[in-house]
Amino acid sequence: MKYVINILGAVILSINISGAQTGFGTKDGMIFMKDETGNQLYAKTNYRIEGSPFYPNEYCSANIKVANGKWFEDVKIKLYLIDNLVYCLSDNSKELVVDMPIEKINFLNCMEGITGTGNSFQSGFSAIDKQTDKTFYKVLDSGNAKLLQYLNVTYSDEKPFNTAGITRVFKTAEILYANLPGNKMVKLNRNKESVISALADKKNLVEAFIDSKGLKCKKEEDITMVFNYYNSL
Repeated sequence: MKYVINILGAVILSINISGAQTGFGTKDGMIFMKDETGNQLYAKTNYRIEGSPFYPNEYCSANIKVANGKWFEDVKIKLYLIDNLVYCLSDNSKELVVDMPIEKINFLNCMEGITGTGNSFQSGFSAIDKQTDKTFYKVLDSGNAKLLQYLNVTYSDEKPFNTAGITRVFKTAEILYANLPGNKMVKLNRNKESVISALADKKNLVEAFIDSKGLKCKKEEDITMVFNYYNSL
């Protein structure tokens, strides 16, 4: 069962959960969904987890930009990558699910060494493959062309022999895209031919740069370097 909670002034929708009409409560400018008894609805799981469907794995402070352009600062959140949801913590450390529209997330003081460049997530890009314009991408480099990373999470449910309950095993694949002028999205393969093709308007310069640096463009760091050079031209 999925619980969706409205926060940060987003458009409010009424839904039914288990046949009960829900309502909304407000605290410190945030709007949360309630059940028919007046209690907050919280995110829950009924299985053990191996791996993680979240980014980051633990809650992290972030600044959030919503669709009307307003920023909210120092909100503790993490992304649930499978359903493209944003989780946040309530005052009593309960997990609440955010009902977006959120356009941009800048993570701040995080664990796992993810603070700093490359820790901005954005939505609003053109649909491609299974992603929609609501999908969040990590922005690795920005400018005339953005280098984006899509974190594709898949899972399988396992029930070990002679044990009770299910273990859900999550795996994450990092897929790269270029966002070009006109909001055109291009999927990138990890080779220099794919990168040069995506940045074809400056093909000769890009190819010369790649060759001068001896880049094979198999690593994310190499491709980021090429986009950083392209955006400096």
